[in-house]
Amino acid sequence: MSAKSQNILLNNWSIHEHADTNFFLSITAIDQFRHTNIGIGKWVAGSIKNTNKEVLASDIRNRELLRFSYSKPDFEIGFSTTQLSQHHRTIGGEEFNGLMSGLYPANDTMTVQSLSSLHRSTVTHSLEFTKKGPKTIFQLAINGSQINSLRNVSARGEFIRNEFIYSGAYQTLDATYNGQLNYLGSPEEALGSNLNWGDSVRITTILQLPLLPSLNVHIIHRPTEFTEFHLRMEGLSFQSQLPMSFASDSIRYMLRSGEIPNYETFTEELPLILNNDDNYRRFDSKEVNDSALFYRAIPLRVMGAYKVQIEPLTSVAFSFSYTQYDPYSMVVLNTLVERAYNDELRIQGGFSASVIGASVQPNLSLGIKSKLANKITFFGHTNALLSFPYISSTLVPSWSNRIQLNATLQYQLL
Repeated sequence: MSAKSQNILLNNWSIHEHADTNFFLSITAIDQFRHTNIGIGKWVAGSIKNTNKEVLASDIRNRELLRFSYSKPDFEIGFSTTQLSQHHRTIGGEEFNGLMSGLYPANDTMTVQSLSSLHRSTVTHSLEFTKKGPKTIFQLAINGSQINSLRNVSARGEFIRNEFIYSGAYQTLDATYNGQLNYLGSPEEALGSNLNWGDSVRITTILQLPLLPSLNVHIIHRPTEFTEFHLRMEGLSFQSQLPMSFASDSIRYMLRSGEIPNYETFTEELPLILNNDDNYRRFDSKEVNDSALFYRAIPLRVMGAYKVQIEPLTSVAFSFSYTQYDPYSMVVLNTLVERAYNDELRIQGGFSASVIGASVQPNLSLGIKSKLANKITFFGHTNALLSFPYISSTLVPSWSNRIQLNATLQYQLL
């Protein structure tokens, strides 16, 4: 996630550089990233011209539940527990036009080939070891992740609609792990639910789940007094195989609208009587529990940054992040200027661009590191300033507005 990558590179709260020995505690760190690969105008219009384009939308929330560090001038050890909640929606171009605005192809038949919704959350425990040198800092994190919940729903089929008939025949595939997201309802309800989703930690489930291992690596190198390089990699692991439950349902329905007497539709005295051809059939399959799915507990992420001091209190920085999610990959590029007013306040501002496939979404970024009190420091960052005016927009689904925010408070205990 771009907010986390920006802060964890240039405003890192897991690596402390100071001349004494101390303890640090961070709580309530939040990181939310909501975005799509099409502009807000496409959602308002409800259609796209290029029906070969696949529309992607995501709501990703990363909460650092607890972080505790013991830091010395040359060495540091820390422990953290985080929860990552993800909701990804994939909609084909033809399906997007039909579902969002009712625009069907010329033959009145909409073919559903790409329509899926993925909910999942992971709890990760990390043990971090940091070696601090005069010019180079190296951090290694050993992660153990537990799958708190996972549900992946997809649909394939065909819908026909014109002035005489409205019918459909489609199949849904519902894949679940440990059955914790059944409250989302039927596959159709899960596909139609709002993406503004955040999962809760299920303690009873976590106590029974295995740990899936992975590694994080973070290197900071300062070849001169005025330059600084960062490289960070997260989620270095083999994909784990999870035992999944699969259910496939078949649905058929037909409504011959041309045979309904429309004058009776809004008449209170006469009930609306449908003709005999109107029908809805659902064929539920038995769940299959012995199948498996390859799964990466933590998204693979590679990040880098270069920072150079151009004046005593001013620096310029360039950073990037590449993240591999299950449905797609994403690149975020940042250019910013940092101004240090004193040892207690640093402000960053610049430009950002998110790249998903051939789609480029530019925006403005703002970051801050401020010492609120003698032992309390605030970290915050966003690279979606242009999108915030649309948070309460009713013209488009709330989850289509690109919102991105990262913030945490850190306490120095000694």
